[in-house]
Amino acid sequence: MSRGTSHLEESSDLVGSPYMRNAPVSGLVDDPVPTGGDDPHKVAMLGLTFDDVLLLPAASDVVPATADTSSQLTKKIRLKVPLVSSAMDTVTESRMAIAMARAGGMGVLHRNLPVAEQAGQVEMVKRSEAGMVTDPVTCRPDNTLAQVEALCARFRISG
Repeated sequence: MSRGTSHLEESSDLVGSPYMRNAPVSGLVDDPVPTGGDDPHKVAMLGLTFDDVLLLPAASDVVPATADTSSQLTKKIRLKVPLVSSAMDTVTESRMAIAMARAGGMGVLHRNLPVAEQAGQVEMVKRSEAGMVTDPVTCRPDNTLAQVEALCARFRISG
């Protein structure tokens, strides 16, 4: 790779595109980034952030319904939408992880909680599998109203 040439320009299918020829790509110049190359054991070949990519409007022959946006996250996990939410306490707890999963992405729960609360967050995500209640929360006839309300609050049940 020559100095001053971006990795995106050399590795992209858009090399011949008039939009890419003179497009400055900040952060992708100078020394090459190890990407895995032809190694079949590597999952991710090149990682880009928001600052590395500029999308320009243009005509396309791709029909949106046939576009495949899936991405291999690990050897065994494939995401329909290549988005993963940040593992920050202000970003991802069970509600965000559930929303990300329903949209085809993944939510990474943060670790700024006691272990019992982390387990509770994971339990809430697991219980909401595909929007179906696979393991319903139940109460017994002899439970008090306070116990039922505590269950409703814990699992965010309303109505």
